[in-house]
Amino acid sequence: ALFKFTLQEIEDVDLFIESDPAGAVLYLDGVKFGETPVSDFYPAGKCEVRLEKERYVPLRDTLVIGPQATR
Repeated sequence: ALFKFTLQEIEDVDLFIESDPAGAVLYLDGVKFGETPVSDFYPAGKCEVRLEKERYVPLRDTLVIGPQATR
């Protein structure tokens, strides 16, 4: 038996996340990604986002990252 699979390449998208106030710690899918504002590349698709800053209520949300996506 012969099995052949074709894998689909994951597209990285230019990602820019800012917060008010700046300096919030950004987590994407539970992994610390840096402090806002953040500018980097990230795989397209759905991800969990969390922003935390001392003395502020943490923010949790789900983002769909893709070309031209805004929030």
